Amino acid sequence: MVDLDRIVDDTIQLLGKNMAKNYRVIVLLVGPPGSGKSTVAQSLCDAINAKYTSYLSNFTGKHGESPIKYQQVHEDEVNILKNVNEISVPLQKYLVENDGIMPQCVEDVKFEPVKIQANDGSTVVIGRGGLPNSVKIAANESELFSNIELSQVVPMDGFHLSRNCLDNFTDPVEAHKRRGSPMTFDSNNFLQLCKALCETAKITARNNVGTIEQNNSIETVFDAVSSTFISNIPCICIPGFNHALKDPSTAALTIPSQSRILILEGLYLLYDKENWANIHKIVEGTASYLIYNIDISESVLQDRVAKRHLKSGLVSSYEEGVKKFQGNDLLNARDIKSNTIKAHSVITITND
Repeated sequence: MVDLDRIVDDTIQLLGKNMAKNYRVIVLLVGPPGSGKSTVAQSLCDAINAKYTSYLSNFTGKHGESPIKYQQVHEDEVNILKNVNEISVPLQKYLVENDGIMPQCVEDVKFEPVKIQANDGSTVVIGRGGLPNSVKIAANESELFSNIELSQVVPMDGFHLSRNCLDNFTDPVEAHKRRGSPMTFDSNNFLQLCKALCETAKITARNNVGTIEQNNSIETVFDAVSSTFISNIPCICIPGFNHALKDPSTAALTIPSQSRILILEGLYLLYDKENWANIHKIVEGTASYLIYNIDISESVLQDRVAKRHLKSGLVSSYEEGVKKFQGNDLLNARDIKSNTIKAHSVITITND
């Protein structure tokens, strides 16, 4: 089983250790279908947030005031889209004419994401999946300052290409059948999201906080965190996946500036092909990260996924769920195992 307490402690200690140079810590949590990565990621997030909420309550009760202090950094440091080009007029017209997707681009893994300036002042970034997989960058909303969640899960699920996109594949039948395989995600825009998040991780808060030694108390780390919030790092809104509609849902999740620990979870975050292969390098470039790869037996995966398919109504029997697993999920699991980036920084954990 996963030693969640150990991961929670290691993550908080890393945040403290890197406080002088990194605003954020990135945690990658990777595993095949059925590995429980989403559950582990959410449990990790909830545990960290519960500890910080308890700290805030205790501090306020003891001192009669909040420990939270905000500052701003230079606008150049928070311009996380400076290397993304504006959308061209012809491409924007093409996007509008095709209900927010770009049929000729859906299989183009080399498509360079572009940005669109919205009427509300926000910036929308699209990859080959178009608007359904778009990322929205906007100024922080004032109400977010009153409810701080130190940790935030950033799932890959919202970057499933929409069924409309899959309909425009060269072989749409195979694309739908193999939904969940690497090519059926907007890896272009997920990579762009990772670049933006990692840029925010490298921002340095302007203060007198130095390096916090390893194995310091959580209270010491949280004292330092609370005095180093940056208010003008933009909010990043990302798509989620609507299981009822079987399609991505835009701006389903918001990553505010106050989130200091970002837990990226998904199948292909250590996959060594096309755009996925760049994620590990970008995360390593922050020098403020932890990477966990869940290793689990195929028999356990099969049982879990077959039961999940049955529970979700995708199949009418357990046996049908097994067949569905073997026809798609197992292929993805084996592909991941055969093409996983090998690095000393990757920590292997089990979740049987």
